[in-house]
Amino acid sequence: MAHISDIKLIRTDTTLDLSQKAEKVLNSINWTAKLSSFSLSLPIPEGESGVYDMVCGTQGFAEPQYMRTGFVTENVDIYNLGFIMLSLLTGKHGIYQEPANGDSYNMIMLPDYVEKCLGRGPLAKLIDPSMLNSADDDIPDHSKLQMEAFVELALRCVRFRPEETKLHMIDVAKELKRIENQT
Repeated sequence: MAHISDIKLIRTDTTLDLSQKAEKVLNSINWTAKLSSFSLSLPIPEGESGVYDMVCGTQGFAEPQYMRTGFVTENVDIYNLGFIMLSLLTGKHGIYQEPANGDSYNMIMLPDYVEKCLGRGPLAKLIDPSMLNSADDDIPDHSKLQMEAFVELALRCVRFRPEETKLHMIDVAKELKRIENQT
C-alpha cells in the first residue's frame, strides 16, 4: 500500500517540465517515487523567473497562465504536481465522467471533482480504495489528517491565484515533509 510519505520531491536545478503527470511517476522497489520522461523540459536561465515557449498541452491539464501567455514559470511544475497529487489520492486522471441523467455523463476536471466530493461527504469516499487499509470509511485519525492536508495542498497547487502569496516548489516540498511527519 502506498502512503503519502512515499512521495519524495527533490529539485536542485531550474529545469521545468511541461508534461509531468501521474502516469509518468514510477515507484522503485522501496516505493520511492521517480519521475520519468522529461521530453518537454525547459531550462530557465539563472536570474530569470521563466521563459517564453510555444504553448503545448491540453486546456485544463496545463497551468492556465502558461496556456494564455506561453510564459513558462515554476507555476507550471507546481500545477502539474498538484494534478499528480490529486490523481494519486483519488485514482482518477484528468477528466472524470460524472453520471448525469440516464445514460449521459458530465465531463468534470479532476480538481473540480475533488472539491465537489469534499462538499458532499466523507473524505474516504474521495480516496482511491487501494490507498485504504479497509473497505469501510474507518480511516485512522492521523491518516485522515494527513490526507486532508495533502488534498488541501494539492488544491492550492492547482488553484493558485495571482493575488495569493506565491507558492514555490520548495514550500510545497516542505509542506509535504510536514504532512509526512504529522501524527
